[in-house]
Amino acid sequence: MRAFSKSKLLALRQCPKRLWLEVHRPDLREDSAATQASFQIGNTVGDIARQLYDPVGVAAG
Repeated sequence: MRAFSKSKLLALRQCPKRLWLEVHRPDLREDSAATQASFQIGNTVGDIARQLYDPVGVAAG
């Protein structure tokens, strides 16, 4: 069973077809350079937050 993340829920609310494509055909996705930069910044912030608030990785499981 796949996890139903917040981003997948938002994709479903925006357009059910978008969710289907994200799950079954992620290879069709094309992100702009700006979007990729935003993802990178978000991932960096998330890594820092995990280090500060969950340094032993308890919440990861």
